[in-house]
Amino acid sequence: MAMFKKAEDKYNNLMSEKDIIENDKSKIKKVIKELDEKKETLNLTWVKVNNDFRSISSTVLPDMMAKLEPPQGCSFLDGLEVWVAFGGVWKLSLSELSGGQRSLEVYIC
Repeated sequence: MAMFKKAEDKYNNLMSEKDIIENDKSKIKKVIKELDEKKETLNLTWVKVNNDFRSISSTVLPDMMAKLEPPQGCSFLDGLEVWVAFGGVWKLSLSELSGGQRSLEVYIC
């Protein structure tokens, strides 16, 4: 009888732990779904801002192009870099811009 009681207690403990794990699993799935939705919203926002940024830069100076791009080999979730081109030549760094070009870029940003 003592072995049966022990087995029953162990079973009840395991069932309780199973319920806790299943509850935690559903919470994790819910958080993952919310994060996926936020990631999609962030992606749509980046695309919209990037399009507006390009439009504004070409309006301010027709010979200039600008865009927001993730670093090479990364996704937009890792961050974005400002890329600027004058006369079709993309600058690798904003420090390559002349003083006038930099002041114009600061105005746009």
